[in-house]
Amino acid sequence: MLAIGAVLALLAATIVVITRDGDDPPPAAAPTTTAPGGQDDQPPSSAPTTEPAGPPLSQDELEVLVEELQAFVAEARGLEFLEPVEVELADGDAFQSRLLEDFEEDADQIADVEVFYKALGLLDPGADLLEELRAIYSAGVLGFYDPETNELVVRGASLTPYVRKTIVHELVHALDDQHFELDREEYEDRKDEIATGFTAVVEGNARRIEQLWIDEQPEDVQEQAAAEERAFADGIDVDAFPEILLFEIGAPYELGKIFVDAIIGERGDRAVDAALEDPPTTSEQVLFPPLYSERQPRVEVPPPPADGEVVDDGVVGTLFWFGLFTTGDTTVPPQDAFAAIQGWGGDWAVTWMDGDAACARIDVVGDTQEDTDELEDALRAWAEGSAAAQISIVDERVRVDSCVDGAGATPPQV
Repeated sequence: MLAIGAVLALLAATIVVITRDGDDPPPAAAPTTTAPGGQDDQPPSSAPTTEPAGPPLSQDELEVLVEELQAFVAEARGLEFLEPVEVELADGDAFQSRLLEDFEEDADQIADVEVFYKALGLLDPGADLLEELRAIYSAGVLGFYDPETNELVVRGASLTPYVRKTIVHELVHALDDQHFELDREEYEDRKDEIATGFTAVVEGNARRIEQLWIDEQPEDVQEQAAAEERAFADGIDVDAFPEILLFEIGAPYELGKIFVDAIIGERGDRAVDAALEDPPTTSEQVLFPPLYSERQPRVEVPPPPADGEVVDDGVVGTLFWFGLFTTGDTTVPPQDAFAAIQGWGGDWAVTWMDGDAACARIDVVGDTQEDTDELEDALRAWAEGSAAAQISIVDERVRVDSCVDGAGATPPQV
């Protein structure tokens, strides 16, 4: 799994809508997540820590309100809590420390993914992906549920409408964890996209029930929650981050909700339970739910050769191509982008370092020859805006080659 979304798939946390001024939110931009945590280092000074304001709440008041929210979640989900969930409100540095304390566990994987993104020109050669992610999570995360420790922690010292909405989302994770075990260690070393598919179900279901809760609130509460979310997002300098990173981090939420709504519409509420037990194996199945119902597998693509010691290899997936073709200063016509991702069949990528150059090679095919041709068209259009990428056809597969000098991966910081 080479795309950053797959690496972060098991690191869930509540993220606000993050878009550039004048942009509509991308279809994956408003996360509220379940986060197994992070790192002890303080976030970069560029990461604002604005939090919802309101009168402070006593622990007794918090417990009463959480009990009410648990009752709503249980009824909406059609499942009972097997044990109470303790919710902790933490403000300022306390929240940052809790959120990021285990982030280092993924530092090596993030360093490997950094090579991939630099090789394709998606990160500046001197960028530090770990620091970029710390900054995004430090600035944009409002709450997290850790399925390893069963902790549910929310940023803030008061229970405003936006904070309550966040708690509902995280309580869904806690409830699902009690019944279906969200700590899927067996997915961590997989080179396919099952972690991405699983996270889309987890987050999409929580977004669905969060929306049911907000829809039941009085209009003034809905307006206040929306205003708080906008104020929280306003403290984030989105131009400081590559747009494709924001897209991939946010994708499981909105796209996951669309997926969950689709399978519920087809098979009823218990379809979510089945999807948690047997999640989508490709991001293509998430983007196009009928393919999940058909259990359409990806086309097996042999790993392309590396011209050096392999740093990492694995499936890239439809979601990455969607982000590549549609974010940033894309040179891919919209119609070509959507035609390409609809016909994706399979791929495999490999990365290596050549001195100080980060290099990547990706082979990709469509479901049919026509689909492969459409992928080639989209990739050639994308490569026109790339300083390093070259597109060729090798054994009837579209091959992307790209090396970027001066992009030596930054070592993990521990």
